Formats: sequence, structure tokens, C-alpha cells
Amino acid sequence: MYLKYLIGTLFSFSLVFGMLSASQSDFVSILLWLVPVNVGYFLLLYLSKNDRSVSFYLFIAVVIRISLVFTTPNLSDDYFRFFWDGHVSIQGKNPYDKRPSELITSSAIERDHYLFRHLNSPEYHSVYPPFLQYLFKYSVKMGNNRLDIDLLILKVFYALFSIGMVFLLPVILKLYDLKPWRAMIYLLNPLVLIEEMGNLHAEGIMVFFLALFFLFLKKFPRYAFLPFSSAIVVKLTPLLLLPSILWRLSLRQRLNFCFGLLLFIILSFYPYADGLMRGGFFKSLTLYFNALEFNAFGYNLFKYWGYLIYGYNKIKLLGPLTACISFILILYFSIKKGKGVWESFPLQCLILYFIHLFFSPVVHPWYLIPLVFFSVFNRIYFVIVWTTFSMLSYSHYHGGMNKEQYYLVFIEYAVVLIVLWTEFSQKRSDTMA
Repeated sequence: MYLKYLIGTLFSFSLVFGMLSASQSDFVSILLWLVPVNVGYFLLLYLSKNDRSVSFYLFIAVVIRISLVFTTPNLSDDYFRFFWDGHVSIQGKNPYDKRPSELITSSAIERDHYLFRHLNSPEYHSVYPPFLQYLFKYSVKMGNNRLDIDLLILKVFYALFSIGMVFLLPVILKLYDLKPWRAMIYLLNPLVLIEEMGNLHAEGIMVFFLALFFLFLKKFPRYAFLPFSSAIVVKLTPLLLLPSILWRLSLRQRLNFCFGLLLFIILSFYPYADGLMRGGFFKSLTLYFNALEFNAFGYNLFKYWGYLIYGYNKIKLLGPLTACISFILILYFSIKKGKGVWESFPLQCLILYFIHLFFSPVVHPWYLIPLVFFSVFNRIYFVIVWTTFSMLSYSHYHGGMNKEQYYLVFIEYAVVLIVLWTEFSQKRSDTMA
């Protein structure tokens, strides 16, 4: 009876304490921290599945999120760009207009120089959509140019969505006739907690709006475009779900959905139109397909093939090629089910995101957050295994270096694909039985 309290307390304390003391350049300490944390996560999933009430598990989900508000993103330096963009905005400038290297001058204030020194992308235009730009702007404005206060305020903004998810997800599961313990798959997942509330990656906010979209599909289908549009102006990746959604709608519903979606997106991007028209935002996005690589698998297979044929990395060819393959497969699986069939939609979302990530040249751990959410609705657990083994990608930063350890990438994806194949084979056997 008291076991859940003991494990829940140890899990909460270990995760928050590790976030306080973790260092991106020390992979060994990260491994020693995250292995027991993930063991605690699996134990809590087992206990919640066999418990009559999930109240305690929801309680610790809230406590952890509040506690992480007071930590610093020690595993990521992306937040310096957030405050750079916010500072540019409160100066009345467009964050999409110029690169940081074009804005920094010798006469800039000390705070700007400090932020600039910590940017990991000073030569790139901002790629963060309007919703996030507003969060960055008001965090800096309310923080009055104090980085520690800016960080606290931004974390509070993130916590509002993250804690909102704690209360929203059990309600959605009830609408979909699923047991409430399944909410813990997402709400207590260490990767979700660390990358959303710890490192301030906005996939968690995007997932909040996707969860609202799932709710609106059941309760207010006419206005479902609102939360879906909101998810897009947080992160652009929900666009890959659009063909699947439109395929399920009647012609009239399709027209209404597209009109509402386009109007919302246009109004959201309109204040930044000048910067977008100059093309820097879209140019930086293309870097994910022709310049950047991180923790990829499907793309690395093509890369290896390119080395065998050409003798060097053909990323400018392979990036667009894998993107085209991914696009074709996404379209195919988007229309695989019949029109109007919504029961299969959560599983289809998982498949589409998996295809996108499988062929992507960049697969940061936080990119898995939407997959974790979709797995809540499906009895498929390879995603949970993936979130556990994705910790191996932190080895790329060990010792302050930014160098991929390909044997660890291979181990990560070998385990994930073995679990995926096992689950697929089991489900196929059950179907044929």
C-alpha cells in the first residue's frame, strides 16, 4: 500500500535533483541519473495500472512540474535564443528579420553580448513560430531584462500548459473509453518532464493544444480547427497530420476547417509578415533537411549508402530525398483508412509522426514528446522504450564536444526496432488468431 508513496517520492526527488545538478557535457552522470529515474517511471506505471485511484500519481505529476519551474535548463542552451528573440521583440524589431550576428554590435549592451556568446545558432534566423515569440517577448518584458527572472517567468508560462495537461488528459481518456492510468504514460514520462519543464522545449505546449483538438473532435467538432491551428503556431509539425484530418471530413467540413485554419494562421503570422517575406525563417527551416544531423536512423542508412557510392556525405542530396520519401509515405498512410473513420485516428497520428522522425536527419529527444502523447491512446509501447534509450543521445555532448557516437545511435534504434517488430508481430498474431 505504501510502496507507491515511497517510489513516487524517490522518483520525484531524483528527477528534480538531477535536473538541478546535471551537466550536458557529463554523459556518465546523466546516465547514472536517468537509468534509476526511468526504472522508477516503469514501476509507477505498473503500480498505477493496478491501483483503483490515480489521484496520487496526478499529484506528483503536478508537484514535479512546479518544482522544475525553479531549475535551470542545464541540458540545453536553446533558452538563450528564446530570450534573444524576446529582447529583439521588445525593441520593436522583427525576430525573423535578421540573424543575431547581423544585430550584435560593439555598442550593444552587456546583456546582448552575454546572450550572443551563448547562442548555438548566431548565424541562423529564428525558427520559433508566433505563439512562442509572444511568450519570449512577454517573459523578457515582465522580467525587466534580468535573465534569472526572465527564465522564471517563461517557466511559469510553460507550467500553466503542462499542469493544464495533467487535468485535461484524464478527461480526454474518459471520452475515448480508456482507463485513467494511461495518462501516466505521458504525465510521468521522464523525457517529457525533463525536456518540457526542465529544458523549455515547446513540444509540450504543442501537445496541450493537440490534446484539446482530440477533445474538440468529441465535444465541439465544428470548432476543432481552433486548437489544431494553435498547435501549428507553436510548432509547425502538426501540419503533417492535416491530410489525415481532411481525408476524414466531408467536403463542406473540409472547406470550413481549411478556412478557419488559414485565417487563424494568417492572423497569427501577420505581425511578423515583413520578416517572413524576406525568407530567413524558411531558409533556416531548410537547414533541418540539408545541413544539420543529429541522432538520426533512417537518414543515416541513406548517408551510409551515400558514402559507399560517392565517398563523402551527400547531405544536400540525401536530406531532400529522405524528406520526399517521408512526405510520400505520410500521404499514403494518411488516406489508408476510410473516410469518416475517426477510431483509428490516434494510431494514425502515431504512425505519421514515426515516419517523419524515422527519415528526419535531426531527432532530438524532445521530438518524441508528441509520440508519447499518441501512445497513450494505443497499446503500443515501443515509444516508451524509445524515450528511455534516447538518453544515449546526450553522449554526443560529452566532454563539451558535439560529436555523434554512432555505435550508441545504433544501440538506441536497434532496441527500439526490435521492440516495435515484436509488438507488430504479436498484434498480427492476435488478429489472425
